[in-house]
Amino acid sequence: MQRITSLEQVDDVFGQDCAILFKHSTRCPLSAGAFEEVERFFDSNPEVSVYLIHAIEDRPISQYVEQKTGVPHCSPQVIFLEGGRATWQTSHAEITSDVLEEQLGKV
Repeated sequence: MQRITSLEQVDDVFGQDCAILFKHSTRCPLSAGAFEEVERFFDSNPEVSVYLIHAIEDRPISQYVEQKTGVPHCSPQVIFLEGGRATWQTSHAEITSDVLEEQLGKV
């Protein structure tokens, strides 16, 4: 999992065929649990491009993703991108490695 720290990196991610964005709040216990689930998913699927956005520390990046996708911001939140478009998203307690695995199977 790679952290995104610039708008240019966001644009690069949107240029990929398939990628997953994870918006994470470093101040929220629920987000900490979601982070563990995303890590578990990534550990099982290292070939999948998973990107981390710190929603508070990198707020302009989080807002830029919202503008580019049209997906209202939540934290924690996972957004699947295919061909530069948001095709699926979930947030909060719905973020589990099993749900991400299931969604990956649909891509």
